[in-house]
Amino acid sequence: MKTSTNLKGIVKLFLAFAFLLLLQACEEIDPDDCPACPKITSISPNHGRGGEIINISGINFEDFIPSVDKVTINGKEAAVINTPTATNIEVQVPENAGSGPVMITIGELNSEVNERTNFEYDYVKIDEIVPNHGRKGDVITINGSFFSTVPTENIVRISGVVAEVIAAAESQLQVIVPSKLDNGPVTVTINDFTTEGPIFSYDLVTIEAIEPSTARRGEVIKISGRFFGKTIEENVVTFPNGEPGEIINATEEFLEVQVPIAAESGPLSVIVDDHVVTTPEFTYEYTVIITTLAGSGEQGLADLKGKEAQFYTPTDVVVDQQNNVFVTDRSNARIRKITPDGQVSTWAGSNSGNYDGTGSEAQFMLPYGIAIAEGGSFIIGDAGNHLIRRLAGQTASTIAGVKDGFYGAIDGPVAEARFRFCGGVAVGPEGIIAVGDLFNGRIRLIKDGVVSTLLTDIGWADDLAFSPDGDIYFPSKDNHVIYKLTTEGVLTTFAGSGTPGHLNGVGTQAQLLNPLGIVFDKDGNIFFTEKEGHRVRKITPDGTVSDYAGTGEPGFTDGGPGEGRLNKPAGLAIDKDGNIYVVETGNNAVRKIILE
Repeated sequence: MKTSTNLKGIVKLFLAFAFLLLLQACEEIDPDDCPACPKITSISPNHGRGGEIINISGINFEDFIPSVDKVTINGKEAAVINTPTATNIEVQVPENAGSGPVMITIGELNSEVNERTNFEYDYVKIDEIVPNHGRKGDVITINGSFFSTVPTENIVRISGVVAEVIAAAESQLQVIVPSKLDNGPVTVTINDFTTEGPIFSYDLVTIEAIEPSTARRGEVIKISGRFFGKTIEENVVTFPNGEPGEIINATEEFLEVQVPIAAESGPLSVIVDDHVVTTPEFTYEYTVIITTLAGSGEQGLADLKGKEAQFYTPTDVVVDQQNNVFVTDRSNARIRKITPDGQVSTWAGSNSGNYDGTGSEAQFMLPYGIAIAEGGSFIIGDAGNHLIRRLAGQTASTIAGVKDGFYGAIDGPVAEARFRFCGGVAVGPEGIIAVGDLFNGRIRLIKDGVVSTLLTDIGWADDLAFSPDGDIYFPSKDNHVIYKLTTEGVLTTFAGSGTPGHLNGVGTQAQLLNPLGIVFDKDGNIFFTEKEGHRVRKITPDGTVSDYAGTGEPGFTDGGPGEGRLNKPAGLAIDKDGNIYVVETGNNAVRKIILE
């Protein structure tokens, strides 16, 4: 009985050990050898993207409980959207699940993993961009795979800037290039997944040439290059003065632009798609335009505006810092004022006489030359009274000459000196005054209260001007030359051969015709009038003589080259902007010559 009992114990122990081995073998069994495990036979479709529905077919799905069991794609849980059957489960692909195995887990049992269970995630892919360059507003095509067919679901960026998708298919997107970009990659983002494609090059405008590189107002220049805007409105061309030029024709290879007035010289700026590029140097050739500031063309005395006003043999002119013009109205014995808008008034003087007073109380007799002194007062050659007068504000006084009405040629203290028909006057360094003593044929100086004679036997000198170096220049209408006179009395011929005529050239090679008025500009250029030549001409510092305004024929017409005409121009002045004012004895008017 004892032996039998021991045997029974051994049998029980063996059976227990065998059972444990059986349990371990069941845990390690291959799924294919697991009849109860879920088994996937097919996935349809076996590829897709987030949010799409796939159908999983197989066996042993009957115990699948959605709230407990799960389906994963590449390790990410997929939502079950139907009531599973023993052979079918439908799930929604998780966003950005990626490619990998599909697995069903029911309780502790997992489906097998093999080639049949692989799912390929349809990541968006860019193959090419056509064209791979362009500009704002161009349409480019992005070829690739797995784009969304809904345009707004494709987020396209070109060099980081969002571009509008206007058409979408699974293998192709059409996109509008946004405004000014840097070169950079094209990316497409769908459901937070971004893929990067080739580099897109933005077509920035480039400039090759300007033809012609020198032009004047109203002329058309051609700017050639690449990638200009295709329409006029897409381009802006700005000239050095800050004004835009009118674009009259535009292609991707060139722009035709009309030059604005007073465009100035320098590089132009061209703006396309907010990108600014500068051109080579452009030279603006100013156009000289003759206009009428005041005067009707008929002799008279009328304080009115512009062409309604009247003068009687105006002879000389100056302009102040506010661009007010003052005229010696010789035969009217008055000093007239013209405002910048052309309003004429009588500044000083009334009937012909010799009286130091203010405004209309003052009297002059044939006032001739006029110049501005330091402090803004005027120096006047009072020819008929043989005096040099000062007009401070509207108050006249006598600064040189004897006030008895007699003429002479006497140097000495200003109160004892005598002149004979004082003409042009000029104010030089340290307040020295130069006088063209016409009937005496002399150049006289007034300095430190003393009158002296600098030069004799020079003929008729209607006007004088001090150069920036302090020398005196004056025209000789009888000798048809421009003279240079140092303050030591050395006289040379600066321009003109002495033969009357009209010939441009350098220095004494040029021919002049009755030069009368003279003035220097801030750059040292000389402008002078030709009374019988009906012109204003210019002399550069190196002595080159050229025509400036007027056709050579007398007339009273405004306009540019070939149109504007003068009639016996006399004195002239230049304002701070470079405009020239000319009085005409032939037209009894004051003309303004402007640059445009």
